[in-house]
Amino acid sequence: MNIAIIEKATLAAATAWRVRYKISTPASDEESLIKDAPHPVVATREEIKILDALSEADGDPDDLVIVWAPPGACEIEARAKNWIAAAPNLVRASISTISVLWSKNQAVLFCAPELVEAGYDAIVRFTVIAREADSLQNRLSDSWRFIDANLGRLHASAPRVDRKSVDARSEEIARLNMRLLTTQTALEQLDPRLDASSKRLCGELILAANLHDRLEMLEEPIEFVRNHYEVIQGRLHDSKLAMRENWLELLIILLLAINTAAAFLPSDFSLLPKVKTVASAPDIVVPSNQNRTAEVAGTAGIVAADSGGGATDANTAAAPPPATAPSVPAAAAPPSAPALAAETERAAPPRDEAVATCRGKLASFAAGKSIPFAQGASTVGPLAKRALSEVPGVLKQCAGVTVEIGVEDVAPQLAERRAHAVVAYLVGAGAPKEMVSAAAGGARPTPEAVRVGTIVFSIKAEAPSPQP
Repeated sequence: MNIAIIEKATLAAATAWRVRYKISTPASDEESLIKDAPHPVVATREEIKILDALSEADGDPDDLVIVWAPPGACEIEARAKNWIAAAPNLVRASISTISVLWSKNQAVLFCAPELVEAGYDAIVRFTVIAREADSLQNRLSDSWRFIDANLGRLHASAPRVDRKSVDARSEEIARLNMRLLTTQTALEQLDPRLDASSKRLCGELILAANLHDRLEMLEEPIEFVRNHYEVIQGRLHDSKLAMRENWLELLIILLLAINTAAAFLPSDFSLLPKVKTVASAPDIVVPSNQNRTAEVAGTAGIVAADSGGGATDANTAAAPPPATAPSVPAAAAPPSAPALAAETERAAPPRDEAVATCRGKLASFAAGKSIPFAQGASTVGPLAKRALSEVPGVLKQCAGVTVEIGVEDVAPQLAERRAHAVVAYLVGAGAPKEMVSAAAGGARPTPEAVRVGTIVFSIKAEAPSPQP
């Protein structure tokens, strides 16, 4: 159609705007709209020539071009419909006095002059909500692709994936869930400043674009991805703790091997100091060289007298020197009460053998496992029950110990509730009731504690029964 035949009056009445969305504060000479958006956003518009707008095919993908066709502008209406007809995902909506054709970057408004502002406001707000819904879907698709590409490494017995990338993805999915909630709130149009006609028209656009159902369909996938990342984070944490424990056990075995080898080497080659217990014995006095010489001379004199065949006078005979009496050690002072208690404790058999045995069995169970809880919950779910299913059998094999169960890395009140829930499940599954207990206000790990995720099994020797 030749532009020259369009009536001048109609052409002058028609208007077009280029709308730009910004996060920063707009310039003083631009008009801004910040009403009921899912996130803080500023819409600024500038008026452009109607013919320039209708001839523009591809503009800035972040801009929105709105064309207003006044009543009776048949030629402009026809050109505007042809201009937007090829746009993808075209949305049509109307109320009694306003009609709109909308796509991601283009919109045509049909209404009377007094309703232009209401129609413009509805189109601008709807565009923000629709683009936010598209962005949520695209970001969720990125998370699906990441999980699919790393599925084998994420679910290995020891996850082989970078902890930082998993943390970043977990943070991203939390922000995604927050944006979903704010966008669903924006669909309700609760801002009291909204014009009634604008509110009705925006609602019709939302229904025509099926935004309610699109956003609702994102809830379960986002929840699944978030739970998936939480499980992976728990397994990575458990794997790190298990690796530390393995290195510690290897170091202990190495030291024991060195000490055992040193026992079979000469003392000059001993690598570790040996502690020998010397039994107390009476002191033995060794005679000096002078006394030994006198004793030998006396004995020789006696032998010479006997060989002469006569009796020898006692005064003239060489008498042996007086024998030196062995010195008698002084009586040792009785030991003090603390020393006696310490000696008794050393003489008693070690009570930590049962602790070490039980710790070894629990450590073998805990390798590569986690006990996940839902965020903020203290209920032992199916995954946690599956992870804890072997613990009652392990505890039945432990004798002479008690196990206090605590929870780390959460608030004290939540930690105590989770600990009681784990104890209740273990007792119900057959664990000895008198053996297990819940830690009050969070975990209190002992040096022999075993960690399974955030759950801490603190193993202690059972207190000896009082002696009569």
